[in-house]
Amino acid sequence: MSEPIPTGCASIDGLLGGGFERGAVTQLYGPPAAGKTNLALAAATAIAASGEKSLYIDTEGVSVDRFEQLAATDAGEEQSVEAIAGRVIISDALDFQEQEEAVRDAEAFADQVELIVLDSATGFYRLKRDSDG
Repeated sequence: MSEPIPTGCASIDGLLGGGFERGAVTQLYGPPAAGKTNLALAAATAIAASGEKSLYIDTEGVSVDRFEQLAATDAGEEQSVEAIAGRVIISDALDFQEQEEAVRDAEAFADQVELIVLDSATGFYRLKRDSDG
């Protein structure tokens, strides 16, 4: 069995037996502001800090400041925030079509990255549902 993917949060890694299962789809679910994006971003930066790459498909407008904070926490004397940031590929999807394309394109990255994050899979559906009233 392969090593789990660390979440970047030791207490959650403990609950999950070391982190997210490799080669599996893991869905984070919860109310707004529960920390789903922070956990996904922390996992992406933890992977990058370990020297591997991650792909982060962003439909929610990820906070650059929060990303820099997490990367700074993971950075040490051996590597810079910029080095960590260079191993996180961020793909912005601003509508349904771009999200579909980004998910389709993720297949091309699957062999090059340790983690693929889709944040959020449901955001555009919520917006459409709310606008349809």
